[in-house]
Amino acid sequence: MHDAAPNQDKSESLDTPNPPEQLDQKDYLYIYFWHDEDWVKYTEQQCDCGQIPPRLGFLTDKEGNPVLESQIKMFMSTVKQAWSELYCLRLDPSLWTKKMLKATLYLVYIMKMKFDEFHYCNGDWKVEHFAIIKYPNWCHDVRDLGRLTCKSDISFSHCI
Repeated sequence: MHDAAPNQDKSESLDTPNPPEQLDQKDYLYIYFWHDEDWVKYTEQQCDCGQIPPRLGFLTDKEGNPVLESQIKMFMSTVKQAWSELYCLRLDPSLWTKKMLKATLYLVYIMKMKFDEFHYCNGDWKVEHFAIIKYPNWCHDVRDLGRLTCKSDISFSHCI
């Protein structure tokens, strides 16, 4: 989305530690959407029956209960901060599906370290789906409307 300044690789300043280890599905019997395919199949079945599945219905607690709106607000607060950081480092993509690997690793780490609900799956598909659904709103509401600006100095960038 942004052009990096000459001789300055801002992406080097993004800390992308390895995410926590994957959980074992056998330990979480009440999680119905462990695999992405499980969620896709469920949504197709719901649509075939004339039902509209909740867009974030794949996110559940360890007992398989859908997350509450208050939890989604906490997820959003955290993910907005992460996306703002990516913006300041000029790693924010135009669409989440066009992001760089470093942006993916950073978001997976942030969301999995803070919220168990993103652990209950194989791989990182729940973080990915969440981002694909919510990123366009962030882009429109914050980035595209100019509500987020970065100031640069010699050693670092920060957002206001």
